[in-house]
Amino acid sequence: MKNFTFIFFFILVAVFNLKAQSQMNLPVTFDEPNVNYGIVGFGGADDSAIVDDPTDSNNKVARVTKNAAAETWAGATVTAVTNGVQIGFSSKIPFTASQTKMSVRVWSPDTGIKVRLKVEDHLDPTKSVETEATATVAGEWQTLSFDFSNQAPGTEALNLSHNFNKASIFFNFGVTGAQAGEKTYYFDDMVFLAENDGGNGGTSVIIFPITFEEDIAWSEAITNFDGGELTVIDNPDTNGNTSAKVARMVKNAGQPWGGSFIMMDENIDLSKSTEFTVSVWAPRANT
Repeated sequence: MKNFTFIFFFILVAVFNLKAQSQMNLPVTFDEPNVNYGIVGFGGADDSAIVDDPTDSNNKVARVTKNAAAETWAGATVTAVTNGVQIGFSSKIPFTASQTKMSVRVWSPDTGIKVRLKVEDHLDPTKSVETEATATVAGEWQTLSFDFSNQAPGTEALNLSHNFNKASIFFNFGVTGAQAGEKTYYFDDMVFLAENDGGNGGTSVIIFPITFEEDIAWSEAITNFDGGELTVIDNPDTNGNTSAKVARMVKNAGQPWGGSFIMMDENIDLSKSTEFTVSVWAPRANT
């Protein structure tokens, strides 16, 4: 009788904990204990799972392992599964004519790979839209911006009347596991980018790391002072830096402290690290 009582109590606790968890919604951080997160791999990325961040054991992220037999379209869907059904997000992604972007923080072992993001109606997969971004660093976290008004070739255009409430991500899209070998990728912080309604006309969200590859109205995000002039340009020197875009600082006649600043859209968390790195080019040494 005691064993029966214990088993019954255990079942009640399990059911209570299941009910206590809410369906996930954007932004997806994988860190909230009361949210029913889920990840479902497919096409040779079936070993996808929610794991500890390999760079920060206090942070939860999604791991996508694309095995050596993976298809070109192998990836992972961000969804919990209830009664065998992928349920996606609790509400529609709020796209509008002027708000068409999402961001995802990603970690890739290789640079220059295509990362595709797809959103769809979880009840009707024929209603979908896909777009791509490129990972520009290897072995580090970076935030990629995905603009669904610029759909991937051969895919449907963004239809604002559709109920987009599920997302899938594809690393090194278009390349098989046989071509690339087994690779492991990570992603975190899937966010819908609402435009900033501040007084400078509206820019997309700016968060670390800043690569200047982001699709942002940089002229509106940068403030110059006392002789500094910062602009984002095509990289004039790819020897040692393969970035497509860089920031150019021209120090004009003015104060010795002349420079520029970029207003961030999130606090800088110095509890994790007190150091910054910046890749720089200067016309002379010892400046």
